[in-house]
Amino acid sequence: MTKMGFEKDRRIIADYNAQPGWAVVGGKRYYFRSKLERRWAQYLEFLKTQGAIWDWFYELTKFEFEKIRSGVVFYTPDFEVWDDENTQLFHETKGHLHQKDITKFRRMQKYYADEVLVLVMQSITKKNKVRVAQAAQYIERVIEGGKILRKMGF
Repeated sequence: MTKMGFEKDRRIIADYNAQPGWAVVGGKRYYFRSKLERRWAQYLEFLKTQGAIWDWFYELTKFEFEKIRSGVVFYTPDFEVWDDENTQLFHETKGHLHQKDITKFRRMQKYYADEVLVLVMQSITKKNKVRVAQAAQYIERVIEGGKILRKMGF
């Protein structure tokens, strides 16, 4: 069988149960890279309808780390969220944290210090606690999103 370039995506789905696909949230159609992203979008839409946030956008803003020659050069947060006080936040959803994710957060703090990052983890386990602690020094806060989503029924 010839390789067609999809093998890496299959591995991600098999390893992490990412379940990418299309979904309609708030009357708009999006292609989410994971089930957690889709569920978090549904939660943000709920917050919007309740007036807790003004609006949210999926993968709208792309940041470039201009002086970096290798490794992570670009970063696109999963969600741009505008709260009811018209404050912009960036939410990054993660089931598993990798070292390159922490590198993105560190570079965001260095090059875009005024931007507010929020890390939404599926769950915080013993296995990922160390990496979450490393990431926490570069972001505004960490949310254990899985608990919130289960409680809300998403």
